[in-house]
Amino acid sequence: MLFLAKIGCGKTNIVSALKYFYDNLIGKNNNVNIFDRNNKFSNKIKIGITYSFKEFKKIYYNQSRNGNKDYVPYYNKIMNICNSSDELYVELVKIKDLPIRWNIKSLEDRQILYNIFPFYFVNVRELNLTQWDDLWLKIGDLVKVEENIASKIRENIFNIIDNDTKNVYKLYNKFNLLKRALIDSDVGVKKYTPKEFGASLAKTYFDGDSFIFVDEELEYFSSGTNSFNYISILIEIIRTIKIRKIKFPMIIIDEPELGLHHKFIDRLTDKILYSCKQIQFVLCTHSPRLVKNIFKDAQSSSNIINLRYIDKYTVCAKMNKFNENRQFYFVNDEYVNSYFSRMLLIVEGQSELELLNNKYLKELYPILKNIDVIQGAADDIVEGIVLPNERNYRADYIILKDLDKIIKICKNNKKEIVNQFKMQEKGFKYSNREDFYYGRKRIQTLNTRKRIEMMTTKCKFHYNLPFYSSIDANYYELINLIKKYFENYNTFILRTTIEGALVNYDNYYIFWDFFKSRSKNNIVKLEEVYLKMKTNDKVNLLRLLVNGKTDYILNLKELDKISSDLEKIILENRISKTNWITEWLEFYFMYIFNLMGYSENINLLDEKGLQKIRNKFFNHFKELTVLINCMYKKFKN
Repeated sequence: MLFLAKIGCGKTNIVSALKYFYDNLIGKNNNVNIFDRNNKFSNKIKIGITYSFKEFKKIYYNQSRNGNKDYVPYYNKIMNICNSSDELYVELVKIKDLPIRWNIKSLEDRQILYNIFPFYFVNVRELNLTQWDDLWLKIGDLVKVEENIASKIRENIFNIIDNDTKNVYKLYNKFNLLKRALIDSDVGVKKYTPKEFGASLAKTYFDGDSFIFVDEELEYFSSGTNSFNYISILIEIIRTIKIRKIKFPMIIIDEPELGLHHKFIDRLTDKILYSCKQIQFVLCTHSPRLVKNIFKDAQSSSNIINLRYIDKYTVCAKMNKFNENRQFYFVNDEYVNSYFSRMLLIVEGQSELELLNNKYLKELYPILKNIDVIQGAADDIVEGIVLPNERNYRADYIILKDLDKIIKICKNNKKEIVNQFKMQEKGFKYSNREDFYYGRKRIQTLNTRKRIEMMTTKCKFHYNLPFYSSIDANYYELINLIKKYFENYNTFILRTTIEGALVNYDNYYIFWDFFKSRSKNNIVKLEEVYLKMKTNDKVNLLRLLVNGKTDYILNLKELDKISSDLEKIILENRISKTNWITEWLEFYFMYIFNLMGYSENINLLDEKGLQKIRNKFFNHFKELTVLINCMYKKFKN
C-alpha cells in the first residue's frame, strides 16, 4: 500500500496510529497525544486492523495433511483466535483518562498476533545512517532459537569457561572475579529475550557488531547510499524471516525517498516489488518517481491511496489504476506530480507553458505560483493519466483547450471553405450521462449541447475575406454557448487559440508596435498592407504572423481566398514558435509601466499598484484574465 500526499496532509498521522496500535498491542504506551485537536469535545479514538489468515490456514491444513504434529498445539491456538475464519478484526478503543480497551481481551492472543504479524517501522528522517544497531534485533528475530536449544548453547559456553581450570583460554579466573564483583555489589544481569539472545549469537558468529559497506566504514558514504543500503538489508532480513518462519510481516516506511538519487529510488522500488509476495509494505511518500514506478508495474497488486487535507482533517481516496496499456508507457514524473497538487491546469502545448510561467504574470497573479501546469490537454492518454476523476484523487483542475478541438469549419466537395461548422468527433466526450440530468443541470448541459448541435448544423455565419474574419453576432453566441457548456466539465475553451488570446481586438495596436520593434526584416510591404486593413483583418493578420488562427479557427494553409502575394508577405515575416510570448509580455509590461509611471521592477509595487496593473491587463487581455479568475475561484473553494 502506498500513501501519497503533499506536505501537511496527515500521512504521518496514519503511521503514528499504526505505531500506537502496535506499541499497545502487548504493552502500554499511553504517553502519545492521539486525540482530535480540532474538536476539544472529542475524547475517544478507535484504531482497527483486519488481519488475513488465508495464507496461515493453507499452511495449517498442509501441515495437518503431511502429519507434521510438532507445532499442532501452537497452530490450534492461532486457529482458535480467528475462529477458523479468513479474517480477524482487532480494534483498540481509547477514552481519555481510561485504560485502552481491546475487542481481543486475551493478552496471550494479542501476543500471538504480535508475533505472527510483526510490523517493522522505519522513519527515514530519524534513522542513524551511520549506526545500524537496531538491525540486530531484526536479525535476532531471524536467528531466534527455541529455549531448549538456547540452553544447550549456553551450556557449551559454560563448559568452555568453567572447565578452563588450567587457564588455557585465560577466562576462568576473569569470569569468577566478575561474578564475585556483581554479587558483592548486589547487581544482577537481566536475561536476554529470545530475540536479544539471537542478536548476541549473530554478533558473536560474525565477530563484530558494527556494519560496514564494501570494506569501508558507513561514515565514508553519503546519507543516500546508507539509507538505501539500510532499507535493502532490512527487506532482505525480513524476507528471510518470512521464508523461514510462520510470520506475515509488514514494513512501514515513512518517506523512503529521502536523500535518494532517482536511480536509487528505481532500485528500491524494484526491490520492494520483488519482495511484496513475502512482505506487505506500507509506504508514505512525497516522491513522484516512487509513485510512477508503482503505477507502471502492471502486475503489482498495490493499492495507492491519495491523501488530502480538507477542513483540518485527512481524507483518503483509493486511486484507480491505469486501464490502458499506453498509459503505462506514457506516464512520467511530471504527470505523477499532479497527484500531489492542490490544483492543476492542463494545457495543450509549449506556448501555454511559456505563457503561464511568465515572471510578470506570476507576480501579478500569485495563484500561478500555487498551481501545477501540465501539458497534455490535446492527448487523451495524458488526460487519462492526470485527470482526478479518471484516477480518483482529490484536486481542483481546469483543462484549457483551443476552440478548434471542439468544432471545425466545413469544406465542400471542392475543398473550398464554407461558412458552416461541425462538431469535432471527440469534442463532447462527456455527453452520455447528460440524459439523466434534470432541472438547471440539464439546461446547462444537455439542452445547451443540443442547441450547439443545431447551430453548427443549421447556421451559416457571415464573414469577411481574405481571412474569414467574423462579423456575425450569431457566431459569437455559438462560442459563448460552447464556453458555458464546457464550464460544467472544468474545461475552459479559448475563443480561438492561445495565440488569439494573446493577440486580440483589445491589444492589437500594442502588439503591432512590438512586432515592428523585434522584426529584423524589411516590413515596408507588410506595413502597407496592414495599414489599409480594417480592424478585424488587422487582428487576424497579426495572429497569422505568430502561427495562430483566424476568427474561424483557420490557419494560413486553410485560407483558400487569400492572394499569393499576401501569403508570401506573411510567410516572409512570420515569427517562429520560440519565445515570442515571453518577449511580447515583457514588451507589454514595459509599455504599461512607462504609461503609468511605475518602476520596471514589478516586485517593488504595493498591492494598490498591482491592482492598477491588473485593471490595465484586463482591458487588454480579457480572456486570459477570465481564465485566471476561474483559477482563483476554484482554488478558494
